[in-house]
Amino acid sequence: MSLRFTEPTVVEVFVASWEIECCAPPPAVGEPTTWTLGFQPGHGEYADPDLDRERDWLVEPRDGWTAVTDGPLVAWWNDHAGPVPAPGRHRLRGLLVGSAHGLGPQDVPATTGTVRRVRLVSQVYRPGRDGTLLPVRGTVSMADRERSPRWFRIDRIDSGTDVPQQTGVLLDVAVAGP
Repeated sequence: MSLRFTEPTVVEVFVASWEIECCAPPPAVGEPTTWTLGFQPGHGEYADPDLDRERDWLVEPRDGWTAVTDGPLVAWWNDHAGPVPAPGRHRLRGLLVGSAHGLGPQDVPATTGTVRRVRLVSQVYRPGRDGTLLPVRGTVSMADRERSPRWFRIDRIDSGTDVPQQTGVLLDVAVAGP
């Protein structure tokens, strides 16, 4: 009998504050966590050099959706955020976004791993002309925590001032190989 030892794949997963405030358990260092992963290309809503990562992905068409995979990781390509690349291996820059609410296609497998690190993510937002809040690129800040908060600080923005908002957590998740 031969034994095969493999190191887990450690990946960063952004989880928006509303996912945890709604009903997902707050992730904590050393505890298991499970998320359906979406791939947000680097020019999407959360685009920021501090959150985006570059990685080799295999792009595969599935039944009605596009998967980006790497070993044990399977994420759905958020085609609302950008055009889908051609099938095959690609070096892609972006962010894995975890959802407990099935925001992607129903047959995307959930990813389970152990939380190695929790960082509380804040970003400055600026009121737009139409009253919406727009993230200001390059203003992400992160602070290590042992556990995600259950509730996040969202400040009211008045009179056109920029205000930092706690937008979620960035998790380092160790995922066992296939």
